Amino acid sequence: MLRVEGEQAFSLRSLAEADAARLFCERARTVDPSFNPPETSADAIAAVCRRLDGIPLAIEMAAVRAPMLGCEGLLQRLDDRFRLLTGGRRTALPRQRTLLATLDWSHDLLSERDAAVFRRLGVFTGGFALDAAEVCACERWDGVEVAEAVASLVAKSLVTLETAFGARRYRLLETTRAYALEKLAAAGETQETQRVHADYFRHLAARSVADYELRPVSDDVFAERYFGEVDNFARAIDWAFGPQGDVQAGIALAADAVALMEARSLYAEFAAWAEQAILRMGSETPTAVRARLLAAQAFIYLGTSPTKAAELAAPAIEACRATGDALSLCLPLFARAYAVANSGHAEEAAPLAAEMGALIDRFPSPSRIVASIKTWVWHCAFILDPATATVDLLDGAIADLRSFGAEGQAILGRYWRLSAYAPSDINAAIDAWRTLLADVRRTYSLAGFTTAMMVGQLMTLLARRGGPGDLDEAMELGRRHAHIDVWYEGLYTLAGLGWVALKTGRAAVAGRLAGRLSGISADPASHLLHRKVFNDLLAALQVELTEAELGALMADGARLSAGHARRLVLGE
Repeated sequence: MLRVEGEQAFSLRSLAEADAARLFCERARTVDPSFNPPETSADAIAAVCRRLDGIPLAIEMAAVRAPMLGCEGLLQRLDDRFRLLTGGRRTALPRQRTLLATLDWSHDLLSERDAAVFRRLGVFTGGFALDAAEVCACERWDGVEVAEAVASLVAKSLVTLETAFGARRYRLLETTRAYALEKLAAAGETQETQRVHADYFRHLAARSVADYELRPVSDDVFAERYFGEVDNFARAIDWAFGPQGDVQAGIALAADAVALMEARSLYAEFAAWAEQAILRMGSETPTAVRARLLAAQAFIYLGTSPTKAAELAAPAIEACRATGDALSLCLPLFARAYAVANSGHAEEAAPLAAEMGALIDRFPSPSRIVASIKTWVWHCAFILDPATATVDLLDGAIADLRSFGAEGQAILGRYWRLSAYAPSDINAAIDAWRTLLADVRRTYSLAGFTTAMMVGQLMTLLARRGGPGDLDEAMELGRRHAHIDVWYEGLYTLAGLGWVALKTGRAAVAGRLAGRLSGISADPASHLLHRKVFNDLLAALQVELTEAELGALMADGARLSAGHARRLVLGE
């Protein structure tokens, strides 16, 4: 039985009678622009809307039939169908049954082709591009006919058309998607359709890696092609690792999902997928896929635990060297070089950084991977000896990225440049961080990652300056970006909130936030700039609190979630 929850609550809200009638007429005119019912049809339209309990989705599905059936004919057929479906009785959940009955009525009027495409579209989560809808194709209906069916379903309000990240996408509301999945199961097609869906997104993941790393694809184009597919990747992986799935397809998809997940700053989600995939690797897993997955996992763990990343990177480096996969090799090389350099082991970090640099000639230029290698080599040099790091290498990487529209990673390069060579004047530094933060767009790769770090830096500087309006601006930044919970970059945001609390007379709250931050900065392989963020706040707290007071507060704060820690300052 169809259950109504989550997004379905929107579909079940009731409209006032006038609004319902207006929606009915507007939706009917999308099918026939000349639709102009006479005044004598007003009662029939009102009766239809009442019969459908004012539910917008139900009204839309019925209204598209009005130009063909007439308003009175529509009311008659709808009532006849409802009496058949409900046995003439209304139940304790009338609106839910109303929507289900309307879906049944609308579905039964579909052609065989449209009904088949509709139920198969239920496997998509979070929407789909028109190309992806070809998973509904079969020996009877090709891609052109599937596209025609999707257009027909949009016209009948069973599929919605929207724009996300600059791309046209189609989506079933959760109400209709749950109904479509029930029809798919009843037709015995769930397993095969899900298999084709997973296969499609496995190949899409592989293409995303090439687009992200090797081809000069701009951030906006990459976002249009891939940003909306995270939920479909997740569904495909869940099915692949399920009881009737294809484990090897899931492992390959997880390995290649790293490009999209890094671009969307979804590090924790990717780490969970990688853990699942590694647990399921076996002798049948191709060595190339194994190498890619190990490399991606090591790279992702740089944020949550640089020391663990260094441990994971060692076998990943060997696996990538053995397969000759230069692209994947770059990831664990940087992970290990970064971690061991921050731990003070220059003797191991330097040759790893040199090996990375030697790989540049293996890739097309300009490309993200070449620019990334330049940034990583500069990064390692800065960690090993800030005085001798060549900023020209970093500037060259930024210029390469901007040349083909990879603005998100260019902003990350600009972030590191500003962090390493910040103006000594606090007013100039605040202006520089404001400018950089204003340049971020949601379609840029790494937008969540860079935003979290920049917000924290700006909040800290504003709180420390403490001029007119500074604390209010810092608080507003915290509220506006409170939804961002990216990797360890929450360290910057929480440190900024700690300074706000300290400067508003809440040293005890700041002490608890310092406790939340202490575990992140305690990793011996964490970046020196990360440790500085924590150490600066700690030094200020040591002036305000006794050693015993601060120790007790930090011990208590270490148990806080990131969300609870934010609420202590923001009060939300």
